[in-house]
Amino acid sequence: MKTKTFLILTIVTSVVYCQTLFSQSGYDEMINFLSLENKEVIVKYGYDPKYDRTIFELNPHEKLCIQDTRGAEVKIHQKKFVELLLEMRGGSGEAVRKYVIICVSNGKLYKSIDVISLVKNTVTGISDCEINFTGPIEKNKSIELNAGGSTLHFDLDKKIFFEGYYTLNGIYYVKTDKDPLKKEKIFHNKKYPIVFNMYIFIEDKWYVLSSNELTELTSTCD
Repeated sequence: MKTKTFLILTIVTSVVYCQTLFSQSGYDEMINFLSLENKEVIVKYGYDPKYDRTIFELNPHEKLCIQDTRGAEVKIHQKKFVELLLEMRGGSGEAVRKYVIICVSNGKLYKSIDVISLVKNTVTGISDCEINFTGPIEKNKSIELNAGGSTLHFDLDKKIFFEGYYTLNGIYYVKTDKDPLKKEKIFHNKKYPIVFNMYIFIEDKWYVLSSNELTELTSTCD
C-alpha cells in the first residue's frame, strides 16, 4: 500500500513538474505554416520571462530567441512567411516595437529580417521611427517586401530580405545585444546585404551598424 501511494505521489509530482517547465518555457502558442519547400511545419512560441525574450522552436535542436521582446502580433504571408510585431523594452515614456520575419527551409529556422519598426514617445505621441510593412508578396517570380516606401528583395540562398549592399572596410568594434564587451574585427572592402542603411547581414547574422560599431542581434537561446 505504501509503495502504491509513493508511486502515485511520484507520478503526480512528475506531471506537475513537467507542466511547470512547460509554462515557464513560454510555449503558449503554435503557428502552422509551410516551409519554403511547401512542407507543413509547426513552430511553438511564447515569452520567456526568465531572460525577457521571445522563443520560437521548430524542434528542441532548432530554436530562435529574440532578445528583450515580449508579446507578438502574428501574421502569415504566402503561407510561408511569419510576420511578427514584437513589443520591446524602451526608455521612460517610450514605446518600441520590433519587426521580425521568420521562415523555415530544410528543417532550419531563419530570421529573414530583424529591424526596429517603431519608436514612439508615449507622452507627446511623436514617433522618431515608424515603418509600415506590406507583404511579403510574390511578384515577377520573386518575393518582395514593401517597407516605408522601399522595396526589399528576398535572397533565396541566404533566406533574408535586403534593400542593397554596403561595403565594410577597416576596423569595427563588434558586440552583441546580450554582451556589451566589444571586440575588434577588420573588414577588407567586402559587401554585405543591408536594410535602411542600418541593419546589415554578416556571415548569417543580423547586426545594427552605427558608425564604426556593429551590434549583433542574437538569435541563439544559450
